[in-house]
Amino acid sequence: MASTYVRGLSRSLLDWLNETLILRTKYGKANFVDLTNTVLLDLCDTLWSYKTQAQGWIMPLLKSELEGLFDDETTMRSRLTNEIGKLKAGAMDLNMAGYTVERCEIAPPLEYNSSLESMMRLGLTPSDRLYYSSIYGDIDTTMNAINQINEGE
Repeated sequence: MASTYVRGLSRSLLDWLNETLILRTKYGKANFVDLTNTVLLDLCDTLWSYKTQAQGWIMPLLKSELEGLFDDETTMRSRLTNEIGKLKAGAMDLNMAGYTVERCEIAPPLEYNSSLESMMRLGLTPSDRLYYSSIYGDIDTTMNAINQINEGE
């Protein structure tokens, strides 16, 4: 559960960065979330490349685990499915030279909910949903169990 919570905090931070700062390249405005998704996709492909050279790995299982990082029918899931194993490790251009960071002129109002439940829901991956469902039945029951634990019941 801790990894789900930390993913939620990370996504919350990325959303805040994307709303508060402007990241620019020589080609125009960049998006923090898209950039980190690209880094994650590159890491998945690097892991795939490494594991295909190692003995004893069940590749369909690894592919399933990597796909579990991204929700179904999303651009990143499609990219992972279509590109896994076809790129050379580190092939994506992740060179950060030439990026500039500016503050947004009008920062959005701070609507921040740092509750455990909020961060857990934000950090859920498809793999998490399957795991928690196998234990508690569904995500709402999981959240109720977490709240009971935190309240000392």
